[in-house]
Formats: sequence, structure tokens, C-alpha cells
Amino acid sequence: MILTVDIGNAQIKAGGFIGERLSFVLRLDTDERRTAGLYAAQLRELLSLYGFGGVSFEGAIVSSVVPLLLPVLEEALHLIGAPRVLTVGPGIKTGLNLKIDNPVGTGPDLVCGAVGALQLCNPPCVIFDFGTATTVAALDGSGALVGKAIMAGVQISLDALAERTACLPRLGVAPPGALLGKNTQEAMLGGAVYGAAAMTDGLISRYRAIYGESLTCILTGGLSGQIVPCCESEVTHEPNLNLLGLRAIYLRNS
Repeated sequence: MILTVDIGNAQIKAGGFIGERLSFVLRLDTDERRTAGLYAAQLRELLSLYGFGGVSFEGAIVSSVVPLLLPVLEEALHLIGAPRVLTVGPGIKTGLNLKIDNPVGTGPDLVCGAVGALQLCNPPCVIFDFGTATTVAALDGSGALVGKAIMAGVQISLDALAERTACLPRLGVAPPGALLGKNTQEAMLGGAVYGAAAMTDGLISRYRAIYGESLTCILTGGLSGQIVPCCESEVTHEPNLNLLGLRAIYLRNS
């Protein structure tokens, strides 16, 4: 089994691949205070819970947007039995052509998402990743990463409303009850979720004007499941896109 680990700002997602099949997905909270031993114990417990307690690992690969946690998770993966742990960063072969300024500074999450997208479809394509931040990555017809956009995430927008206003409550992202709410909670969720979907539709329209109507649009990330039903554009939903990219990068470097 190949274990793929994607460390985000809010959550750590780990997926196990047996061949091409993603057998399980585990989620842990991102916490820079935890030690490698604690993460290893959590991973072992979750693996046992899902029926993979006695599995042997061929190796593992980690991508992180939280630099302090990268060595911690590397050690944790060794502790649970991964003999080889790769990390996405300078020096690793991704097969992705980066036609952007400062390719070395490109976030590993964007790289993994782009590589994952190329496993799903033929370019050109754009990837919307709805996580703590909302990011967009564009791949041209040759499969090269040619541009990106970064904006506040949906949860960040809701948090900002609660922090900067006297009467609005703090809410988590959830399916909106209506386009126009009949109470404060419905109004906030409708504005946040339908607003993100409308932004997505608008950007897709502009990207298709550049790359053509055949452009594939992929939505991923922890909050993407709330956005997809509210989109009017034709989109592909793949919540585990980065894990698919991590597996492809691991195989390229094996």
C-alpha cells in the first residue's frame, strides 16, 4: 500500500492506495503542537478502525502547506511502518511544467492538484480548491501550469462577518437553505455558498473564453461538496484530487 498525506491549514487528509484504488481516506486536525508520536498513535488507531491495522506499506508521500509539520509527519509515518517517505518540494520529480514566475515558490497543494487533474482529464483544465483559502490553478492545452488565483476561503468570509459586525453569529459552512434566506443564518449561508458558486461560474465563463468550451473544470477541497450543487456550470467534483496527484508523484519517483 502507498500512503498519501496532504497537510492543509485546517485538516490533514491521508489516503491509502492499493494499486490504483483509493481504499480509505482518514482525516486529522492540523495541530502544530502535536508530536510525531501522537500523530503516529492517531494514524494507527484510525487505520485499525477502518480495518487496515495490519497492512504493510510500500512507502508514503507527504505534501504540506504547514512547513513545521512536514518533519513531524515524516517521522510519524516511519513510526507506523512506512520504510520510505517522500516529500513534495524542490528536487522531486512531478512531471509538471510550471510556466509561472518563481516555480520553486509554488505551493505543493497546487502542484499535487494539477498532477491529480492530469490523471483525470485531458488539458486544458482549471482546478478550484475550496479549502481554508480558495485557489484556482489553470493548465493550458499542453498540461503546463500557466496561472493561479488565490482568494479568501468560504469559511474565512463567514468568520470575518462575525468578527467585524456586532450582531452576526459565527457559523460553519453548511448547505444553504435558500438563495435568499428568511433569517440571519440562512442569509449568511446563502450569501457565502451561493456567492462562492456564482464566483466559480463567472470565472469558468472567463476561463472558457480564453481556453475554449472544451475546458474541464474540477472542484476539490474540503468545502467543495457544499459549492458543487449550487454551481450552474458543468463541473467535475473530485474531493480527493490532491491524493491522486500524490500517488502519481510517488510512482514517478519510485
